[in-house]
Amino acid sequence: MKKEEAGFRCPVGNLFMKMEGIGRDDSPLAMHLSRAAYEILQAVKSIAEDGISRLDPEKRQPKKKRTKIEVS
Repeated sequence: MKKEEAGFRCPVGNLFMKMEGIGRDDSPLAMHLSRAAYEILQAVKSIAEDGISRLDPEKRQPKKKRTKIEVS
């Protein structure tokens, strides 16, 4: 990989790629890191998409309404 391309990678994904290189591919640590990386990247994607939708008025989602439920 060229040095210019390295700057365009996701820092979170890059961190997990380096950490996965520590253990074997079939180890529980590698499996856990893979799942954790997926969850963190999904959260980052969700935050980014939410920020983009706030900027684009056509893609804004209507606010959800709350309904109070009486529990007896």
